[in-house]
Amino acid sequence: MAALTNKERVGRALDLVAEGLGPWMITALHGKYGETWASEVGRTAGLTGRDATPNQSDPAYLFWVFDKQWHGLFKEQLSFEDKRAVSALWDARKEWAHGERISSERTERVLMDSEHILRSIGAVPQADKADEARREFRRLMFEEDQKRLQRAQEKALSVQVDSTGLPAWRDVVEPHDDVARGTFELAQFAADLRQVHQGVAGPEYGDPAEFFGRTYLTRGLRFLLEQAIKRLSGLGGEPVVDLMTTFGGGKTHSLLAVYHAASGVPAERLPGVRELLEGIGVDELPAKVNRAVLVGNDLSILGMPKPEGFTVNTLWGELAYQLGGTVGYDLSLGMTQSPRRPPRLIW
Repeated sequence: MAALTNKERVGRALDLVAEGLGPWMITALHGKYGETWASEVGRTAGLTGRDATPNQSDPAYLFWVFDKQWHGLFKEQLSFEDKRAVSALWDARKEWAHGERISSERTERVLMDSEHILRSIGAVPQADKADEARREFRRLMFEEDQKRLQRAQEKALSVQVDSTGLPAWRDVVEPHDDVARGTFELAQFAADLRQVHQGVAGPEYGDPAEFFGRTYLTRGLRFLLEQAIKRLSGLGGEPVVDLMTTFGGGKTHSLLAVYHAASGVPAERLPGVRELLEGIGVDELPAKVNRAVLVGNDLSILGMPKPEGFTVNTLWGELAYQLGGTVGYDLSLGMTQSPRRPPRLIW
């Protein structure tokens, strides 16, 4: 199927406006003037005969009536922005009828103004169709822009570049510390939750202030922190969050952000966090939070010995021990031996 031209898109938009605006206008005119509304409109405009013949399917006629009856009728029901939209559509209709070239920018404005006036008068089905047409048009324009950009890039790559005057990359870019020291591990992307929890990680990941100073709060990371902070503050929030990303998608970084947000460090020391708190209506970060970190590679089927002289043999036992020490561990034993409802150990 051939793609629609801008002229065709504008024509369809004008038809949608007429379909929704016509019945609405005639109802309003009939309510004010009665059965003779068409003659009254022509009389007040100084027209008689053929020029005053009503045609609610003709956008040009509707726009003309709208303009002539604005002060006497429609001003009380619509806004000046609505009048602007109708005036712009009237101008577009004249260009469309006279065969003038219609640009993509003009086409998009027509679709936007069509949806605007249709929403204002409550013509929801027609407004939804105009919105759908606008979204489809923008998608096509985006794809066309991408194609133009790709062609421009391919053309630029085909040009021979003289690089003799460029400095070496090592003179321009300073490697990250773990890369320079030779301790970088690709599998971990330099961020290790276990090392941070044990207090042996470098300051760029282990120090909360340094970590947030180097971290950009994306929309996803901001949502995760908002949910965690709300939960810790007793203001709702999701109790369980499933981080579904590809390898290297930022799962460890997200966990570190939550870990440091619950470290008891004041928000003023964590760049970007104070603004985040204001957005969710929380005054301060929780001052005391028991944190637990379970890294699968560190859990042993032989058990996890503890300084108190006993060995934890289960995942839940390790979780309870990290959250509540020996008291928490004893409670976890009671949970496995009693059918009663277990106490709340985690948030």
